[in-house]
Amino acid sequence: MDQERARQRIFMNIFLLANKMQVEGDKLADDLTLKQWMLLLLLFRRNSKDCTINELAKMMSITRQSAKKLVTSLSATGYLDVTKSVLDSRALCVNPTDKAKSFFKQNKDMGNAYLNEVFVDISEDELLIVMQVFEKMKKNLKVGE
Repeated sequence: MDQERARQRIFMNIFLLANKMQVEGDKLADDLTLKQWMLLLLLFRRNSKDCTINELAKMMSITRQSAKKLVTSLSATGYLDVTKSVLDSRALCVNPTDKAKSFFKQNKDMGNAYLNEVFVDISEDELLIVMQVFEKMKKNLKVGE
């Protein structure tokens, strides 16, 4: 297969996989979508208080409006506390609630089982290659900058 065709197939497969993972991931929790789950996970991994909506948008590589929509729905369901920033009155800060912490404690195994299902029969060497390729693609697209 020539390089151009391989790139096209990989590009298409990334979209197909992302859509399928989102559809299946949305079925995991009754009141959280996969994107909402990922937002919460990013907040926990960030491990600091008062993350702004702009910072979340940048971390997720989405628009501020999309991040605001996710935050609004997570706040309405009790997963996030939203407060005005003490540093910038225009900025809103978000923090996970006890409900969010409890969700992750109770559903850690479910999330790991889903990942195991997605990555079944993929070797450590294959994972490393995919990680390297994705890091290069992210750099090329300036993801996270």
